Amino acid sequence: MRTFTVLLPFGGIGAGALGFKRVSVRLCGVEARFRVIGGIDFDDNASKDFLYLVDAPSLSADIGRLSAHELRLLAGDECPDVIFFSPPCKGASGLLSEKNARTAKYKAMNGLALTWLRLMFETWADKPALILLENVPRLKSRAGDMLRKLRGMLRRAGYVLHDGFHDCGELGGLAQHRRRYLLVARLPSKCPPLLYQPPKRRVRGCGEVLGALPMPEDPRGGPMHKLPNLSWLNWVRLALIPAGGDWRDLPGVLAEGESRREKFKRHAVEQWDEPVGTVGGSGSNGVENVADPRVDAALPSSRNPRTHHNKYRVERWDGPAHTVIGATRPGSGAPAVADPRPTQAWFGGILGVKPWSQPIGVVTGNANASTGAFSVADPRVGEVKRAFDHGYAVLRWDEPSPTVAGGSYPGQGAYSVSDPRLDCEPRAGAWGVLDWREAASTITGHARVDNGRFAIGDPRKPPPFLPVIVAEDGTWHRPLTTLELAALQSIPTTVRGEPLKLAGSTIRGWRERIGNAVPTDAAEAIATQMLTALLQASLGTFSLSANGAVWVRPDEIGAEA
Repeated sequence: MRTFTVLLPFGGIGAGALGFKRVSVRLCGVEARFRVIGGIDFDDNASKDFLYLVDAPSLSADIGRLSAHELRLLAGDECPDVIFFSPPCKGASGLLSEKNARTAKYKAMNGLALTWLRLMFETWADKPALILLENVPRLKSRAGDMLRKLRGMLRRAGYVLHDGFHDCGELGGLAQHRRRYLLVARLPSKCPPLLYQPPKRRVRGCGEVLGALPMPEDPRGGPMHKLPNLSWLNWVRLALIPAGGDWRDLPGVLAEGESRREKFKRHAVEQWDEPVGTVGGSGSNGVENVADPRVDAALPSSRNPRTHHNKYRVERWDGPAHTVIGATRPGSGAPAVADPRPTQAWFGGILGVKPWSQPIGVVTGNANASTGAFSVADPRVGEVKRAFDHGYAVLRWDEPSPTVAGGSYPGQGAYSVSDPRLDCEPRAGAWGVLDWREAASTITGHARVDNGRFAIGDPRKPPPFLPVIVAEDGTWHRPLTTLELAALQSIPTTVRGEPLKLAGSTIRGWRERIGNAVPTDAAEAIATQMLTALLQASLGTFSLSANGAVWVRPDEIGAEA
């Protein structure tokens, strides 16, 4: 067994490191593996996650303030064989405006790659055989000066280089498209064999990954498999957005003549049989929702056969109806219909208000506000006594009441009274709440909370309520859980037999660290090619590959990548 070492500065939660740890290569009867020395990250929780996922240490430190001595304490006196680093990408992210990207804060963030390279060369007299820099695609344009300096430093140290773009989904066979920038540097004196690019794989539909997980809110998925809290309005909006579309497909979002480019993409609903876009951190413009076809598994009726099916069902206008039953209300199973004849179904001018200076339309026998334009904008506000001036007024017990009219309701006048006869009490026990441990009183035929002790202090947490609104395409448009985002990043959803549980307790923190991660399967594909090249170098052999293009050639020395 031959072992090669890898260090991951800016290692995050360790998803990329886990890809390196999984790899094993056998050539000429010799097996080789990577040993993950550890990681470094500024985020304490990310360092905890690294240890949890990879079972290797991660130093929680600011690389801008890290000394060579501290680095040797973590990684040892010998230089690692491979350095894989993915520095903070916020400064080069397309989500950041050009103005903010030029600020000192984000320029310094982009400069951390140079800071690391200087520290690495200062720490070890020897050099790594292979170095990888992975980041967002706009790093090349927004941090072009930094990259030119970094490439110059590597070339002066003897490295041959290649930089370009790849789709992590194609490298790792993911269920997401994730376009990234990658710079690969090879030191020919330590690794003469060519380094090949991984072969491209099929990018899967997201349902191929998500379908293997329990349904959201299932306890088997653990604390990270819960749906975000949405208002009813947002649940309805999701149901109305077509699968593969986003909020710009809702009526009224785009002004007349406005193109989709003029508004940011938000609240996209991913198609179950298609790959998702890049999984990022928190935010409404990333991967958030999916059109889940497993409606039967989501509906309460599938878990309780005694509940009604097809509640609030809306039939298509151009399709046949289901069986007509005796139910009279939509909530009890009676169907409703999507009627395309709105202009024929209502009276013209419904709820119309006429100006004071214009004539009214024809007065019909059923003239009221809801059947036509039978309201008026009356300017005589100060001249007319307002109707129901005493609405909801409460009379004193010792004063007379006003005239009793035919419509004697509290909202129509002073038809309430302050009754001093307190000996007239509600029924004994009304609104009473039983203790969970005590027996109930006699159950009557008209038992309600307001006429007896018919409420209870239940210590059991109620089951979650999931608003399952079946969209027009027959699927459930719902948010993705944090566990599902991890699965789309090919991060294991179980660790040592238990559901994935990252450090900390905030969904925002979990999602940000997941979005920042290098997908495990993509890292494994890259690591396989690197381990192959390193093992070939140690055996003094080489190979030709028809599966992938060459990443860095010997004649690329000094050439602009």
